[in-house]
Amino acid sequence: MAKQNNLFLFILIIGVFGILTTEMGVIGILPLIAENFHITVSKAGLLVSLFALAVAISG
Repeated sequence: MAKQNNLFLFILIIGVFGILTTEMGVIGILPLIAENFHITVSKAGLLVSLFALAVAISG
């Protein structure tokens, strides 16, 4: 039973790391995204909000 708990914990840690890395990665390149699509940084910032909302709903 402890081995299953360790596997579950490992999968959970990898999932949380992936989600947070993805959000922070988008935040890091937000000015580039805004410049590429010719929009303001605040509008491009909605990408992070929409991603977080999608994660919250699917969670």
